[in-house]
Amino acid sequence: MFLNTEEKLLKTIPVEVRLDRVEINGHLINYATAGSGEPLLLLHGGNIGWGQWYPNIPELAKHYRVYAIDLPGAGRSSRVDFAKMDLDQDLVVVAEKFIALKSLRRPVVIGASAGGWIAAQLALRDPENISKMVLVDAVGLSGHFSFTDRVLSFYRLMRFVSKTLLSPERENRRVEAFLRGAFFNAAHPLRQEFIEYFYETMRDSHNLLFVSRLAQHVVKGDLALMPELPKIKSEALIVWGEQDRLMPLEKCQPNFSLLPGVKVSVIKNAGHMPSLERPEEFNAAVIGFLKNGISFS
Repeated sequence: MFLNTEEKLLKTIPVEVRLDRVEINGHLINYATAGSGEPLLLLHGGNIGWGQWYPNIPELAKHYRVYAIDLPGAGRSSRVDFAKMDLDQDLVVVAEKFIALKSLRRPVVIGASAGGWIAAQLALRDPENISKMVLVDAVGLSGHFSFTDRVLSFYRLMRFVSKTLLSPERENRRVEAFLRGAFFNAAHPLRQEFIEYFYETMRDSHNLLFVSRLAQHVVKGDLALMPELPKIKSEALIVWGEQDRLMPLEKCQPNFSLLPGVKVSVIKNAGHMPSLERPEEFNAAVIGFLKNGISFS
């Protein structure tokens, strides 16, 4: 029987994970569920898809009913034109309606990078329903942007790069290097099934184009959350990779305290994706906060 890369990745996860789809705002949304108990929603970064959480789902599923969705343009959800993507309607509203459609009462929301920005928006829009949130190297916690961000914001240039230097054929090792560029240790071992899953995602919906659209907003400063953070009522944990080169800790950390009562866990020897690069430390920090209200630094 032929298995696609998502199904192969599923087989590496040592708990039962089920896949399903639901239509929201004209998008067909693919999502995975695992475990039982109170609801927990995972929001990936970039457009990698729910597979980003493959090292974390088994531990989280011991304590929660986990919902990990592919946002529009990611994984096996509907494709979108990133040049025209509306971050509010295509991402935040879709996540908001998923919560309503699945009747998730007082869910925990964990968001990575752009998913962290979405999680914060959810907590601002429905403060009584989001019980706790975890922001993982989240977009919007600094007004800082780099020269690289400005280059990335040129969408036509990035579209050209996506078809040339980062053309997602499996033999193009630059694509895997693009993923690993977010790590502190570029040689960090990843499951081969995840790498194949990432390549397939890139062929269908290139991550560089999502990043370019996001960079346009970052450069304009219209994703900055600082004025809104004091209004958030949900209990919050911020997890950050100590060696995040994309969103440096020293640029973002001064704004962490704007979140009332926030707890912070800095993961050593990790870059922009600590849930993938240091999953054991990440899982311990998240579970420790969710169950006992403690943080690790």
